[in-house]
Amino acid sequence: MSERPRCRLCKSASTQRIVIDDKVAAKTYIRCDDCGFIGVSPRCFPSKNEEKARYLLHSNNEESRGYREYLERFIDQALSPYLEPGSSVLDFGSGPTEQPLLRYLMEARGNSCSIYDPFFAPGRAWRGR
Repeated sequence: MSERPRCRLCKSASTQRIVIDDKVAAKTYIRCDDCGFIGVSPRCFPSKNEEKARYLLHSNNEESRGYREYLERFIDQALSPYLEPGSSVLDFGSGPTEQPLLRYLMEARGNSCSIYDPFFAPGRAWRGR
C-alpha cells in the first residue's frame, strides 16, 4: 500500500485520494481530513513544457472581454473584501505579457500589483513585501 501524500497546505498526513474519471481523463485529487484543502495530485501536474505551452494560449489583455469579466468578478469577490485602499497584491503566474490584465485592473482601483511568473516574469521584485 502506498504512503499517504501530505497536504500541500497544512502538511498533514491525514489525507485521502479521490479519483474522478470523466470521459476525457482520470484525475486524482488529494483531500485533507484536517484542514479540508482539496487539490490536484502533483502526479497530475503538467510538465514544465506543457504548462508553458498552455500559458502561451492565454489571452491576458484588455481586449479579452470574457477574461476581463472573469477577473473583475474575482477581484470583487476574492480580493476587494480583504484589501485596504492602496494595498499591494501579487499576481503569481501573471503570464506572457508585460502588462497583465490583473495588474491593470488592480492599479485602476488604486492598488499596486507586483507580477511574478516562473516563465515570463521570473524577477524577485515582490520579495520583502
